[in-house]
Amino acid sequence: MKFPFLIVSFVLGLFLTSVVSYAQNKTTKRENSSLTDTLWNQFDKSGNKHGNWFLKSNAERGEEYSTSYGFYNHGMKEGQWYVLDEMNELLRIENYKNNLLDGENKFYEQGYLVCIGHYRSVSTKYKYDTIKVEDPISGKIKQVVVPAEKGTTKHGTWEFFDAPSGDLLKIEEWQVDDRIFVKTYDRNKEDTAFVNARIRRLPHVKNNYFKPPPNKRFLLLN
Repeated sequence: MKFPFLIVSFVLGLFLTSVVSYAQNKTTKRENSSLTDTLWNQFDKSGNKHGNWFLKSNAERGEEYSTSYGFYNHGMKEGQWYVLDEMNELLRIENYKNNLLDGENKFYEQGYLVCIGHYRSVSTKYKYDTIKVEDPISGKIKQVVVPAEKGTTKHGTWEFFDAPSGDLLKIEEWQVDDRIFVKTYDRNKEDTAFVNARIRRLPHVKNNYFKPPPNKRFLLLN
């Protein structure tokens, strides 16, 4: 009598395990689908990109392969965008306003910060935009007329750094795509030797590379 009971119990256990496993898998797929379909790469009612998006750009016509993610406001890039290379290393942190580069942008090489620059976007509502700038010689404020088709201009400070030491190498000042000031900081042999020795004593710096948040990297790679 015990033998048939054991068989029934074993079969029932397999059935319940299968049901639970199926339910878990179904839930996991639904959660993953909800994560990618609901939170990322959505469109508004007019068919414009809206919300959080991640994009992939293939290396064609001399362009770099890159993956980027950020926010669209009804078809227009807004705020901070991250750009990564094919090895998922950070290339740039960009800032957008009305789909144009605007404000502070950071540039990286092999995970190290090598440049911080600033852009000034041009209004696209009118044919021309007027930007107030300071004359580098007289110090007086003047107005510069810029065609709206220009889109965005270098405007503000641009700082360039050595990698991986982080030492400042050069500062440039730009006004509406016109470089008005530049200063370089050259290290002498003693400084270079000191910096190189310091770098050699550091732990392997690859462990300190900037990485995007893990959840966003997962979405980019899957």
